[in-house]
Amino acid sequence: MLYSIIRFIIVILLFFVLFFIIYKIKPKTIKLFILLDFILVSLIGIFLYWYPIENMFINFSSPQDVFTYTNTGEINDIIYGDNSCMIVYSDNSGLQTSFFKIDNDSYKIITFAQYNSQKFLSKDNTSAEFITLKGINDCYCFGSIYTTNNIKITDNLSSDYFTFQIDDNLYNFYGYISNYNEDYTLFVNDKKVNFIKN
Repeated sequence: MLYSIIRFIIVILLFFVLFFIIYKIKPKTIKLFILLDFILVSLIGIFLYWYPIENMFINFSSPQDVFTYTNTGEINDIIYGDNSCMIVYSDNSGLQTSFFKIDNDSYKIITFAQYNSQKFLSKDNTSAEFITLKGINDCYCFGSIYTTNNIKITDNLSSDYFTFQIDDNLYNFYGYISNYNEDYTLFVNDKKVNFIKN
């Protein structure tokens, strides 16, 4: 949560500092300079949000610590990859995921700019998102399925999958996939899921 608050404060302070400088200089085209101030500060804000400078000088000691710094919500599960982890948590929007890099036994922030996401749907009410983290190539799956039956999720790589029941007919499933590739196959109750890219 502090992650967003700090960036909001920096952006507001920077805007008013530049606005004060412009006001003191009193250029002839003051409206243009105010517009440029807004654009510049907005770009800086976007950069700070997408590229966490904290990674250069903060080493979080646990996934819980880095999660508390960047998010709000209740942690439901932590799934570890080779060089990263995925935190599955609940907030007002439902079940969510957040990803963090593991670097020499410390945890680093990963933003949307640092991973690739592919979303798939199937005709049997199954959806899945495959998230590959840039630079370390760890891959995770997070999906959902509507069913009246108990479910078992498996794949052709013997990955460990976990399920979370949202309501009577809706389940979320998630897991870490080692060596994810184009031939990857997901099974629900031993039946192959035929995905169509969304």
